[in-house]
Amino acid sequence: MVKKGKKEKCPKCEKWFSLKLVKSTMTGQTATQKSESYKEETGEFEVKTVRDKTIVKPIFKTRQRIVPATKYHYKNTFTCKYCSNQLVTQSYEVL
Repeated sequence: MVKKGKKEKCPKCEKWFSLKLVKSTMTGQTATQKSESYKEETGEFEVKTVRDKTIVKPIFKTRQRIVPATKYHYKNTFTCKYCSNQLVTQSYEVL
């Protein structure tokens, strides 16, 4: 069985999966930073023997760096499918 709607209860009729998104508007954006991982070669190699063949693989190390990002703020309006109650929430997304 597949449920459609937001995984929350309607605050008025208290039924689960009853909220559906009606409207989403962007209210603003701010500059921020986020952490990003990347792989870097260490210069060392790993030697493996598989089925009488020698395989040489480089060894990578995972590192973290801070990169600039933009945080988008949204105002979301949800409506209950059963009682038509409207619920307004705030959310954000970092890209």
